[in-house]
Amino acid sequence: MKPVSLILLLLFAVTTIAAAQQKTRDILFPDFQKDIAALKQKETKQEANPPKTQGRSVKESIFTNYRPQTSANSRLRTQTSRSTGKAQPSDISSEVAQQAIKASEAANPRPVTPPVITQGEQPKEKVQPRQMQIKKN
Repeated sequence: MKPVSLILLLLFAVTTIAAAQQKTRDILFPDFQKDIAALKQKETKQEANPPKTQGRSVKESIFTNYRPQTSANSRLRTQTSRSTGKAQPSDISSEVAQQAIKASEAANPRPVTPPVITQGEQPKEKVQPRQMQIKKN
C-alpha cells in the first residue's frame, strides 16, 4: 500500500508543479504563445523556400587565389636539386660510410680535454654495487 500511495503522491505533485509553471509563465510573459507561433511560421516559410545556389563552387569561394602547381616546374626542381651537390648520406652504403668516418677521424683528431680542476674536493670513490650473499643452511 505504501508504494502505491507514494506513486500517487508523486504524480499529483508533478502535475501540480507543471500547472503552476504554466500559470507563472503566462503571467510573466503574456505574449509567449504568440512568439512561439511566429517562430514556427518562420520555420515553415524557410523550409518551403529552397536555399539559393551560389554562382561559385565551394572550392572557389574558400581558396580565392588558389593555383595548382604545375608538374613541369616540380620536375625541374627535383632534377636540379639532385644534379648539384655531393651524394646524399642515404645513397652511400654503410661500409663506405664507415671508412669515410674513420678517415675523417684520423685526419682531424679530437682535442684532448684536460680534467676538471675542483676546489680541493676529495676524489669521489667509485661505488660498487653490493652483491647479495645467500646463506646456505
